[in-house]
Amino acid sequence: MQTSHDVRAKLTPDVKETEYAHRLEHLKSTLKPAYKMVRENSHKSHATNKQYYERRANERNFQTGDIVYLYNPTSKHGQGSKFFVWQGPFRI
Repeated sequence: MQTSHDVRAKLTPDVKETEYAHRLEHLKSTLKPAYKMVRENSHKSHATNKQYYERRANERNFQTGDIVYLYNPTSKHGQGSKFFVWQGPFRI
């Protein structure tokens, strides 16, 4: 009886013994720098987007006992009014 490992071994030939081995190795060697460049550009884009976001973000400082409203932009179905996004007042 054949196991699933034996079947997989027959379906996937050894790449080093095929005529495509050189092409696959060339493809791997060209894709590695491309993936590296994509990773670097992704990190750079993330840092830029973070700077844009933080430019408008305001740090809020509250003291114990302050009365505040909670901004919650998710609304229940049927509550479309702009006044329902603020909940409260709450005491810290």
